[in-house]
Order: sequence, then C-alpha cells, then structure tokens
Amino acid sequence: MTQEELAGELNVTRQALSNWERDVNEPDLNMLKKICFLFGVNMDDFAKEVITKME
Repeated sequence: MTQEELAGELNVTRQALSNWERDVNEPDLNMLKKICFLFGVNMDDFAKEVITKME
C-alpha cells in the first residue's frame, strides 16, 4: 500500500502520513484506532508493543 492509498483510506493528506512516519507529528488516538482497524491489529497489542519499545 502506498502512502497515497493509505492516506486516502484514513482521509488524511499524504503529507500528514509522511509526517507521522518521520516523527514530525503524531496521529491522535482516534486515528491510531483507524490505523489498527485497517491493518487488523488489536489496539491493546499495538499499545503494548509501543510501550515495550519505549522501555
């Protein structure tokens, strides 16, 4: 999936998506839910993975 396709699915600009990928900005919680749903990832599992990487 390209940035353009993913941005379209999430109803955001490609630039917004690019900024998230480059840690310029972060998506809000509702957007994270949409991303998890789109990729079939459980939100709890995603959060645990992020926390583990931060430790």
